[in-house]
Amino acid sequence: MYFVTQAYDMPWFNDYLGIPVADHFEQISEALPDYVRREHLTYQDPDDYMNIHYKTDHHWNHRGSRRGYEDIYSMMSRDFDMGDMLVPKKENRASGTYDFVYLGSYGRALGELYEGYDEFSFYEYDLPDRELAVIDPDSLDEMKVSEMGLYDEYEKGKINREIGTDHYIVLYGTSCDTDGNEYGDNEYPFIIRNREGNGKNLLITGDSYDRAMRDELAAHFDTTVYLDRRIYSKIPIDFIIEKYDIDALLLSSQKSLWGSEDYPFTFRGEE
Repeated sequence: MYFVTQAYDMPWFNDYLGIPVADHFEQISEALPDYVRREHLTYQDPDDYMNIHYKTDHHWNHRGSRRGYEDIYSMMSRDFDMGDMLVPKKENRASGTYDFVYLGSYGRALGELYEGYDEFSFYEYDLPDRELAVIDPDSLDEMKVSEMGLYDEYEKGKINREIGTDHYIVLYGTSCDTDGNEYGDNEYPFIIRNREGNGKNLLITGDSYDRAMRDELAAHFDTTVYLDRRIYSKIPIDFIIEKYDIDALLLSSQKSLWGSEDYPFTFRGEE
């Protein structure tokens, strides 16, 4: 389990609020069985938080997702042979290169009350040779795709530069087939198969933070299934675990995954 700590989880606001801020990571850890390894995102200070998060959006930026990947790699490599940690070979400053800015969810919600923007960049990694697919949530069959994450498009500037485009979702959350059909991770589970992995299979599930570190984590395993929490009701979790012979389940999320009173996953049959 990896907890993506948010600003409101930190004690920075205690004096202003006049009450202690709840330690959500500690609350979740106490509820988990002892055999579940757990880690969380930490910050040195508010400046560190600002460095790895967008100002106008609730997601972490490319520096933040890299830290999340490194934290999870360090945690999971205690149980699995994962090879060397990936290191970015290049930082693509897409907005600076192609003259656009990023206005995220916070900025869009504030509308004319807010005039700030973010720069949009992403890291490029040397990923292993891999085969890609998505799962049709209706038939549960696989459909091959040729691209997962629009890294090539964003590197070449083949992108929508209009203000209001959610570049975080578009870049990390889109798969395409050879006919140009697009599949979003908010509707389809993604599958990554490496030709040379570690002999183990991984299921990554949680909220939208995970999509930005999906490919780096998947690089260390034979097969990785990425399942966004918004489609839990469409995909039986036991189907994925059994069909893809899952060895490791990574639950990675901010408190959104843990705050629901309902059990999140669905299963085949009536039980």
